[in-house]
Amino acid sequence: MTDIAVVANAVAQFGSIITDMIRFSLGDQKYDQAVEAIDVMRSECVELEEPGLYNEWLRELKGRLLEEGEAGGDRREMWWKVKKARLGLIDKKTSEVSDVSEEDAQAVSGRDEEKWRILIYVQFLTTK
Repeated sequence: MTDIAVVANAVAQFGSIITDMIRFSLGDQKYDQAVEAIDVMRSECVELEEPGLYNEWLRELKGRLLEEGEAGGDRREMWWKVKKARLGLIDKKTSEVSDVSEEDAQAVSGRDEEKWRILIYVQFLTTK
């Protein structure tokens, strides 16, 4: 078993790097790179049996991305990319040590795709 303090520190540092990558991205320039990094963090947290660290970080990231100005501007499209890549919360189906049910994971991911498509489309129209 891995020392939780070491893993927590690594998740915090990597999460900070990812958040900065998004915050300082010129438009969506760094979004694909950020999605890849989130995928790596998620996979490692599953492997190390520490899904709670990832889940906590992802909830915070979602809040920042959906609150305009919290992540360096309007970053709702980045959250849509996270959802599209299926990088939501780590649930019990993915990791037996997780305390998140599939239903809770879906609720946080907000898999109401039609709503998000409309939001992105309206955003696209208003920026032209």
